[in-house]
Amino acid sequence: MTEQSGKWLPISSTKERAVNDRAVITPHLGYEDPSASIDWLCRVFGFRQRLRMDRDDGNVTAQLEGPDGGVVMVSGISDDFKNWMRERAPEFREPTDRGWPYLSHTISVIVQDVDAHHHRAAEQGATILTVPRDQPWGLRSYAALDLEGHQWEFNHPVREVTPESWGAIREE
Repeated sequence: MTEQSGKWLPISSTKERAVNDRAVITPHLGYEDPSASIDWLCRVFGFRQRLRMDRDDGNVTAQLEGPDGGVVMVSGISDDFKNWMRERAPEFREPTDRGWPYLSHTISVIVQDVDAHHHRAAEQGATILTVPRDQPWGLRSYAALDLEGHQWEFNHPVREVTPESWGAIREE
């Protein structure tokens, strides 16, 4: 969005995004072992590493491109980062057990062939939560967990449907 005269306006053109070469939203995912996770995401889910920064403290941050576009940032959760956060967030609490799988988020990714993607992920050892199936909202999708328990949903549009046809309420 851009601010103009105190009003927020949507970025309306793909050209604006392309000029800046930036995604509108980029999730950042923390991993205990970012190097192993980057390798796994590339091998199993078909991501491609675009950028990588190896830090002096042993931490790694990488930008991965999805199988058919989009990006996600992957990094470790270092003690330096935790200390930085403690300084800024007085209520910082480090979990005693991070739990598995993570229930706080799901990353949705559009792919060209969801059935082939599912086949590859299953063959490569992903934990499959649901097999590909057509959803009432017009997507064919399946869900899987990565090696550290982040949930991923891979989708492919199969038909145009109105939100009202599957029970959603459109808000303008």
